[in-house]
Parts: sequence; structure tokens; C-alpha cells
Amino acid sequence: MPSGAFWYAVQNDEDSWISGTFDPSTGAAGAQGSFNAEDVESATVGPDGSFWVNNEGPLDCYASIAGGNAVESGFYPTAADGDEIYPVNIAVDSSGNLWYDGYDYSWDGDGQPPEYVGYFPTSACSIPESVPPAQFTLAGDYADYYTSMALLPNNGGVAVVSGYYYAAPTGMYIVNKSGPSTVNSVPALLSGSVGTSIAVDPAGTAYAAFSSNDPAVADIERLSNGGTSSSTLVTLPATPLPSSGPPGPYPIALNAFSATNAAADRLMYADTNYAAIGLVEFVQSSPMPLLAGLPNAAEIFGTAYSAKGGEYALDQDANANLDVARVLPTTTWAINAQIGGTCNQQGLLSIIERGDSGPFTVTAGGGVTAAAVPGTDHDYWLSLGNATSFTVTVTDAHGRSETFPVTSAQTEFCGTMHRRPRHVRRPARVR
Repeated sequence: MPSGAFWYAVQNDEDSWISGTFDPSTGAAGAQGSFNAEDVESATVGPDGSFWVNNEGPLDCYASIAGGNAVESGFYPTAADGDEIYPVNIAVDSSGNLWYDGYDYSWDGDGQPPEYVGYFPTSACSIPESVPPAQFTLAGDYADYYTSMALLPNNGGVAVVSGYYYAAPTGMYIVNKSGPSTVNSVPALLSGSVGTSIAVDPAGTAYAAFSSNDPAVADIERLSNGGTSSSTLVTLPATPLPSSGPPGPYPIALNAFSATNAAADRLMYADTNYAAIGLVEFVQSSPMPLLAGLPNAAEIFGTAYSAKGGEYALDQDANANLDVARVLPTTTWAINAQIGGTCNQQGLLSIIERGDSGPFTVTAGGGVTAAAVPGTDHDYWLSLGNATSFTVTVTDAHGRSETFPVTSAQTEFCGTMHRRPRHVRRPARVR
């Protein structure tokens, strides 16, 4: 948002959506607006406050995120041959250019419909009478329904991660707007993967999350500004433990933060398999991943950094209430144990800190077992057996030890039992 507040858009029912804002500096949720749409593929806010909605293809616009009556353009971008492009992601840069990626909606050739990226200038919900066809073709990418797109710094273009997994290679596409206009295609390093999210830091480095189902593993790959090949920044926790261990990771909504407006200091993503925020600390030195379970979260949808680097996420509880949650890592550590009845009395114990006091030792009483989640020394998978109340003792590398009482609630959905809550939630009713 131009004001610095977060904005969100969520489905209310089949033909209705709500939008709203949350100001992290005051902790206040703004008034909600509503708009009618069958299905919103993506949405973006322009520098003038206009709210653009990709309504299953045509791009509609509202004067503000407060909703009201839409300027229903019915506008589809087009390819060079005049075919309509079904846009998947849209974003407006600070110059007012509306960017999109999408595939040929009326493709009648052989094989899969090709994928395109384009942009056109706009302001105040207006679309020029003459809009150029898509300026870029993503060679080797086809009909992506799950791509992710991020703006490059200084209005230089966009970065796109491929979500198409029936053809190789998936990977990153860096679309440069000028000097000269180019598309740099870089294949993913994770074998058999799909791209799930992409972020770009102020230095122009792109970070992309990839997930593979066989085996269930995910990573974040880094591509330096102007680079021609990527590197694996970190493999995400966790590859599944034997038998009834934790699920595999599935990262979405990747974001990057830099305290100096340069190379990213930290990354954040939403792990939908854990309903947790994934944090990657020390990005430029020794990247350290950890998972931070969200209290009472049944689903997690997105993440965002505040201007000062505060981590926030949009999640929904078992009663379909929409929450804004914040995780508060500090240089000391605290734990959060996320246990629920439908998890077969299993759940995630997170040791949350902005630093590294590990490796940790975790022991549990009452017949409960604690196994380190592969890929991190800050997360443990608890198997409770028949226990409903027990203690967990955590000891860090410096010998500091604390014992935490934990109670497991038998609920329909996975819930959270925790000591020393590390989150602030601002509720906003969804339905």
C-alpha cells in the first residue's frame, strides 16, 4: 500500500470477496471493503492507490482497496498474433506500469500454450486505448497456473518462477525491461521440482522456492543480479522422518528483507504443510532455516515484512476467522509447541530466536518422544502417544535449560499449545 499498511484480499463466498488493510505501526485493522468477482487469480495496488483485480482473466479496477463499484474493463492482454492471454499474476511498479504473466488463452497450435510476460502504463484505473502485445516470451515455459512474479528494483522488470512440471526445465526467468530488453532463463537445481514462489531483494538478487513431491523436499535457490546460474541457498526443513514423522515442506509467499536496502539479511515464507512461518536467518553468511508454528492456524495464506523487518502472516483458524499473526524472534530463545487432535497427537515444537544458540537438546516426559526435524536444529517433531499433559525440557549449546509444561487439546482441527506466546494477532472476520 502507498500508506505503508499491509493489504489483503480474500474470498468470502463463490461470487464475493473482501479486502482490507492492517497497519503494523499502530496494530490497527482498517475498514473492510467488498467487491463482486467469481474468482480472483491475483490482485495488486498501484502507486496511486488504485486496486487492480485479475478476475479470472479480464483486469478490473477499483478506485481504492475499500472496494465499491469496479471499473470493469473486460480487458485481456494479447500475444503478438492477437490471441488473448490469460494473466496469472499482476503487479504495478512505482512508475505505474502494470505487469502481468500468463499463457495464451486461445492457443490452437500443437503442444501446450506458451507463456508470456508484458506490461503497459496505467493510472487511476485507466487502460490506454492502444496497449502493446506481450513484450516477452518465456521460452520453454507453458500454461503455468501457479507461477509467482516479483518486481525487480528500479522498475527494471520482473522475475518469474515457473510452476510447470510436465516439461523441463522449471526455473527462474529474469525479464529485463531495458538495457536491452532480455529474458534470462535459469533452470532449477532441485530435480523434478515445481516453482512455488519468488522474491527479489533491493540488490536485484532473486530467491526462488522449489518443491518436489518425489521425494518430498524443497529448497530456496539464489540467482545474483546479472547471473547466469543459480545456487542452492538452503534446503528447507523437513524431508519426512520415517513412519509417522512430519510432512514434507511446501513453501509459498516467499519474501526478502534487507535492513540496509541492499542484499537481503533474511527471508520468510509460508509453509502450508505445517501452517507455519518459515524463517531463513543469516542469508549472506550461513543461512539458517527454522519453522515457527502459528497459534491456532488451520491454514496459512501469505507473508509480508514491515518496513522495519517485522514478520507477519495471514492465516485462518479452525472457525474460519482470518488473522494477522506476527512472529517475534529475539536474540534469546523461546518455544512454541503446536499440537492438535487430528495430527494423530503429533505436532511441531519450534525454538524461535533471531540468532543461533543451537544445537539444542530436547527431552520430553510422559512417554512423549521428540525427534529433530531434518534440516534445522530449531524444530522438533513431537509424538505424544496417549499423553495429554507433559513437560518438555530444552537445553541450548551454552547449557541454559528450561522446562515447559504442555497440554494437548483434543480438537477437530490442529491447534496450538504454547508457553510465552511469541505472536500478536489482529482478527478480521472472513465469513
